[in-house]
Amino acid sequence: MRTIRAEPRHAVGALAGCAVFQGMPGERLEELARTMEWTVLDRGEVLMRSGDPGDDLYVVAGGRLNVWVAGPDGSETIVREIGRGSTVGEVALLTGSRRTATVRAVRDTLVGRLSRTSFERLMEEDPRGALQLTRVVAGWLLPGSP
Repeated sequence: MRTIRAEPRHAVGALAGCAVFQGMPGERLEELARTMEWTVLDRGEVLMRSGDPGDDLYVVAGGRLNVWVAGPDGSETIVREIGRGSTVGEVALLTGSRRTATVRAVRDTLVGRLSRTSFERLMEEDPRGALQLTRVVAGWLLPGSP
């Protein structure tokens, strides 16, 4: 993993295209982009492992990730593919639980990390943002959702 300094307009564009931050004012997105740590994952590199603390939310700005879940026999199965404009880690961040899956880069991927502290501050300062995130995550729990 290599930490980089993301071009502000690209970072804001990545956030604006993300369902979790949809409708958030541009100024808020700019502030959020500045607080995030931007990292490049090389193909095959692990972003998070099952059992890790769920302290961060990640936004995929470019590239692709696979989500792997271990079976009872130790075999791993891909359960989700994540691309640009998607987030990963929001459920563990919201619940305070540990990660339930391992996430690996399928190809070189740029992700932005939003820490728990920044996330909580955002939720306190922008209740509509909190409501949007809740709607997105709740939508995933509906029958038939991807």
